[in-house]
Amino acid sequence: MNKIKDGGAAFPTLDSGLSGLQLREQGMTIRDYFAAKAMQGLLSADSEFKFEDYNIAKFAYQQADLMLAERECAE
Repeated sequence: MNKIKDGGAAFPTLDSGLSGLQLREQGMTIRDYFAAKAMQGLLSADSEFKFEDYNIAKFAYQQADLMLAERECAE
């Protein structure tokens, strides 16, 4: 089973304890954040994009995967 590269946590929450900072909550992944931004852009764009012809969530995650791949290449 292939694990989807999600880029890690986008907005992790940290707690300061006696032994230093500890991760309290992962929050959404960078992949989820990118997909949400892609979907937001698609839905707000004044274009000829025909939403009934596409699964917009799937398309947004495809765009997020492309952004993550590009991000990896840039490092």
